[in-house]
Amino acid sequence: MKLLFCYDGPMDVDKDGNAYPQTFTEDMLSRYYSICDKLTILTRTNVINKSSSKVPRANMKDLKVVDCPNLTSLKGRIIDRFKARNLIIEEMLCNEYVIIRLPSQIGNLALDIAIEMNKPYLVEVVACRFDTLWNHSLLGKIIAPYEFFKTKRKIKKAASVMYITENFLQRRYPTTGEMFACSDVALKPLDSNVLKNRYKFIEMMSTRKRISIASIGAVNMRYKGHEYMIKAVYMLIHQGYKVEYHLVGGGNSEYLKRLVDKLELRNNVFMHGVIPHDTIFNFLDNIDIYVQPSIAEAQGRSLIEAMSRGCPSVCTNVGGMPELLPKNFISKKGNPRDLAEKIILILNSDMKNIAHRNFEYARRFDANVIKKYYLNMYRNIFK
Repeated sequence: MKLLFCYDGPMDVDKDGNAYPQTFTEDMLSRYYSICDKLTILTRTNVINKSSSKVPRANMKDLKVVDCPNLTSLKGRIIDRFKARNLIIEEMLCNEYVIIRLPSQIGNLALDIAIEMNKPYLVEVVACRFDTLWNHSLLGKIIAPYEFFKTKRKIKKAASVMYITENFLQRRYPTTGEMFACSDVALKPLDSNVLKNRYKFIEMMSTRKRISIASIGAVNMRYKGHEYMIKAVYMLIHQGYKVEYHLVGGGNSEYLKRLVDKLELRNNVFMHGVIPHDTIFNFLDNIDIYVQPSIAEAQGRSLIEAMSRGCPSVCTNVGGMPELLPKNFISKKGNPRDLAEKIILILNSDMKNIAHRNFEYARRFDANVIKKYYLNMYRNIFK
């Protein structure tokens, strides 16, 4: 069977057409391979020098990447839409089934075409369009209501919809079609030694000069809320706490660097850029507290990964993240003072109990369990 996957991307490719996907790891791609012999991903592409990529090349034996025009730009919406439509139709004719990731402009167009062509399809809802636009820019605030209602209308009429949250996205984007719920985070089976090592790490906190705090998320996406965490670090230091903040994520970080300079935190805030996914767990094993300070988020993949390493964690009250942590450790979005207070609460709590709770909760995202659910869902939809 041949499967077509449509979303905005972009995905990095080299001049030879090899893909270097940051989001779609081999483990994630394997859930699609479980139902198809050939996977085609139709998305925007970004041509890179393969020697400069920090992520591994995807196995191209069963994967084909098709470059689609950028439909998020004004030019794309007006001029390139006809070209994109023909491209999607061509690929749908070559594939038997379609998975469409929303919100995305390519996904919106692909959904309309799949319905027109009577193609069996599944819509994956992975984010809130309104939240990401509203917290992006002034232009985002202007178009957010329109994009929200357009996305809501598309999902409502879809035949089969899969949500990555337990409740949040379902409430925002209800459907009259067949509904499924399953995280798109799939973790390798958790090793109990991870928790034992976390206990030892917590016991050694008093011997370290500083408390290490970390966040993961693209630094050019303001809705990731890194600026609020930097301000929280400033508050913690002025309350006498010796802390350092490690920020992992790609993108232009100039606005954050200016804030760091303004607050005189150059010796306390460290920006690491992109870290290969296969080393991210080693990074998490060496931090004391993980914080996801986003002002818009769907589920919080990085938060779940941190929990799987037994990290005591704090998140904001957005998207599906409050489904993951106890109320005590959920902060108000965009509130540096509340973030600082939640971190202090963790430091004054039994951190081993917090680590144990987070580690055990993360077992829900075991790759074998997730993959089995996806396989059953696909079989049910693509009979």
